[in-house]
Amino acid sequence: RCTIYEHIVLEPRHMNSVSGLKSCDTFQELFEYDTCTLRDKKPVLKYVTTFRSLPSAEECKQRCNSNEKCQAWEWQKFRKTDREGDCHAYTMDFRTSANSMSGPVECRV
Repeated sequence: RCTIYEHIVLEPRHMNSVSGLKSCDTFQELFEYDTCTLRDKKPVLKYVTTFRSLPSAEECKQRCNSNEKCQAWEWQKFRKTDREGDCHAYTMDFRTSANSMSGPVECRV
């Protein structure tokens, strides 16, 4: 099940946003297959690109689907009354974080 999140901000100062993953089925591939975890790594989003003036979160998701590097997206309106918003595309990266474990919320082992 893939959830679109409203008001979960991927970037500071990005209020009035909707965000989601490009593909929930492949997100788990970023982690170790047999445990769904990574040791001493923490996930971070890296900015890929911005698509300007899109009419909906669904259009933003479609743009992410057509971009090879995009793994997560965020559609943001600057004001609630705006008809269009900007679509920010992100890829998942991992940074060293000693003595930590990370993994997806749902795991299919």
